[in-house]
Amino acid sequence: MTEHATSFERQLSLTEATELRAFAELIKEFDNQNDEQFRKLIDAAVNRHRITPSELSTEFAVSRASISRWIAGRSVPHPIARRAVADWLRERALRTADAIEAGLDDAA
Repeated sequence: MTEHATSFERQLSLTEATELRAFAELIKEFDNQNDEQFRKLIDAAVNRHRITPSELSTEFAVSRASISRWIAGRSVPHPIARRAVADWLRERALRTADAIEAGLDDAA
C-alpha cells in the first residue's frame, strides 16, 4: 500500500470517528417523547453508523421485524425503552469511535 493510500485511509477513518462522536453528542439532545426523532435516530444508527438491525434486536430482545417497523416509523417502543435504546446507541457510537482511533494509533 502506498503512503498516499495509507494517508487517505487514515483520513477516512478519522472522519468516521468524528462523525460517530458527533452522533453520540446529538443523542444527548434526544427527546424520548418524540416518535419522529426516535425513527430518525434508529435510521441514522442503522444506515450511517455501523449498527445493524440484528445488534439492536439482540440487545433489546425484539424481533428484526420490530426494528424494521421502528425504522419505517410504523411503531415505536415505550418512551422509557426509547431512552434505553438512545443511551445504548450513544455508548455504542463512542466505543466504535474509540476502537477506530485506537486502530489508527496502533498503525502509526
